[in-house]
Amino acid sequence: LGIFSFMELGVDLFTKADPPIVNVLLRLPGASSDEVVSQIVLPVEEQLSSVSSLLGQTAMYYLGDCKLRSKDKIGARNAFGAASKMAFDKDIQQNALINYAKLSYELHYDKEALAALQDIKSGSKYYSDAQTLMSEIFVNTRNYDQAIATLEGMPSKTTKLKEAYQQVLYLRALQHIKDGRNAQAQTLLDKSVSNSV
Repeated sequence: LGIFSFMELGVDLFTKADPPIVNVLLRLPGASSDEVVSQIVLPVEEQLSSVSSLLGQTAMYYLGDCKLRSKDKIGARNAFGAASKMAFDKDIQQNALINYAKLSYELHYDKEALAALQDIKSGSKYYSDAQTLMSEIFVNTRNYDQAIATLEGMPSKTTKLKEAYQQVLYLRALQHIKDGRNAQAQTLLDKSVSNSV
């Protein structure tokens, strides 16, 4: 249910930042708004984005937003990923990081999504969203061994992640039962019960 509802996530549910504004006046007489965006705005933003500065970070963020609105999720993911790697504006960086993680998950780059979500620290305003999405990824994955290893390697877990850990242990145990490995299943079931939330 969670994965299906996430796939229907509208553009308006991705986070927004309020970075500084740079105005550039460009004209293309007689062009439609779509032509202006495709022929002027996106190429200019792509050029500005190569600058390693606040301007470049802001351009990458807005390029991601533009690509997302035009349904280019791969381009949006790449732009948000680039903006999240620049530390000129922490707000833009965190905002880009959560959007990068959401798009990575939606596009089935679970490993990259998890890595990005783990970079969102407890003081961030996106921490709760990150923990919720991370638990959803763990539960919906079919690689429960990797999910268990990642969860066990986390020094502290929120209640949501503790619930996901218990559920992943149970789901992996069911796989073992299906494959006739009852001893391994029992070990995981015992661990699941001992980690009940």
